[in-house]
Amino acid sequence: MSSAPATPGAPRHDRRRIWIAAAIGIPVSAVFAFFAIRGADLGAVWRTLQDVHPLPVLGAVACMG
Repeated sequence: MSSAPATPGAPRHDRRRIWIAAAIGIPVSAVFAFFAIRGADLGAVWRTLQDVHPLPVLGAVACMG
């Protein structure tokens, strides 16, 4: 059986599940983001980003999509 897509009039328990998932997922994502950039030289990252050519980046993003 497949469940129906969420609609604006969705049952209250579906909205509650979304809030619980967000309350858990957002802090967990923040912790992992901290671990990912911990120890990175943010100045070097910024200098690298300033030298990026946008067209190849857009092409790569399009290919990923």
